Amino acid sequence: MQNYRQKGANYLWSAFVGTLFLLFVSFPWPALSQDFGVGLRAAQSGDFETAFSEWQPLATSGDMLAQYYLGVMYENGDGVPINLEAARRWYLSAAIQGLDVAQDRVATMYEKGIGGPQDSREALSWYKRAGEQGLSGSQNGAGVMLEQGLGAEANAIEAAKWYRLAASQGLDIAQFNLGVLFASGEGVGQSWSEARAWYLLAAEQGFGPAQFNLGNLYLRGYGVEPDDSVAASWFMRAAQQGRPNAQYNLALMYETGRGVAQDFKKAAEWYRNSGDQGFPESQYSLGLLYEQGNGVELDAEKALTWFKLAADQGHEGAKTRLAGPMGDADLDAPQYGWISLALSMLFLVLPFGAMYAGVRTSEWDVLRSTYWFGLIGLLVTSRISDAAVTEGFSQVQSPIAVLGSFGALLLLITVLMFYWGRLCAGRAINAGRNRQWAWITLLPIVGWVWLGSLPPKNNFP
Repeated sequence: MQNYRQKGANYLWSAFVGTLFLLFVSFPWPALSQDFGVGLRAAQSGDFETAFSEWQPLATSGDMLAQYYLGVMYENGDGVPINLEAARRWYLSAAIQGLDVAQDRVATMYEKGIGGPQDSREALSWYKRAGEQGLSGSQNGAGVMLEQGLGAEANAIEAAKWYRLAASQGLDIAQFNLGVLFASGEGVGQSWSEARAWYLLAAEQGFGPAQFNLGNLYLRGYGVEPDDSVAASWFMRAAQQGRPNAQYNLALMYETGRGVAQDFKKAAEWYRNSGDQGFPESQYSLGLLYEQGNGVELDAEKALTWFKLAADQGHEGAKTRLAGPMGDADLDAPQYGWISLALSMLFLVLPFGAMYAGVRTSEWDVLRSTYWFGLIGLLVTSRISDAAVTEGFSQVQSPIAVLGSFGALLLLITVLMFYWGRLCAGRAINAGRNRQWAWITLLPIVGWVWLGSLPPKNNFP
């Protein structure tokens, strides 16, 4: 499960600073002085110079609202040059008088060291003061700091209490954070059903990390019946918001046809969206699609480019690809492609002629030689079919290599059937030794079938 942490309503502030400013200055605060009202109307019309001239005397005389708005103006550079030190001083003046939004801004500035020294203890203290007045963002901020041990010893139980206060007011990130605690069992009793309930509340408000985690619950069947289609729908919602991990999971579902109709083209699109954001798993997977020509045009150079991007971030699969022929050989490598074609045809055609001669003449040495020749052919052509695209061979040569591999396997089965038919008929010389030899020869085929039956690796994060 992915665990995101954001601290308080300040993340909304930083994203919509101008909107919040107008929101606050438009609020009908009671008992405002006439001078404050003049400044308020000026700010609403965009005349910040007038607003500043009206509010500065009030702030100096101790008006906490004027102090707060001067802090906003100095922080944003509205009508005055940006001055974070002055902004922090005015916020602190208003916070000391008990203004909750000012207390939240002071907490954020202490937490991040904006406009003065960083101090986690002071940040936690101010978050708690604003949270005790019911400010949900500050309640979440206090929970984050307590969970992470910032400004005080880590205390998941106390963190859960603050998260619950904010979550009960509908703050999506607090609902998500509380869901994460229930999923892990930190500070609360572990409960997948509780985690799902809180994730769902946040996800329905459009909170991307909660949508991603909810998708993972349905994918894995934690606290719910596994449902790949529901998982895919939640991954889609998070992916559309630009979450790279959700885009990767959605791409993987399109590639494998899990929960959605298989569509390599859509898989490539979502891998690219995620890979462009630097998500290494998506970069590697997109490289594989270019390497194999699935959903995109076969392009060894683009495959190599994506592998390098993933390898630069430490992706082991990409490093392995680059350490092999893919990273060293000429990407076109036409000569190796024709070698693979020739070897495949050799192992596909010649053993059948040898086997026919052995059956016609009842020459056991010929049959044994044919068997071992076929076994080697199976191993070599299987390797060729796997490497035909990986090492830059054309898309036409790879299926021929696969055909050679199946031809070698068919040859082995035919030889064994003939051999066992002779044994059962009692026509074999030194039957005991030949039975032992026949059992040994069965092992490679049993192993080959067993390897082919292994389930695919689950690549979901």
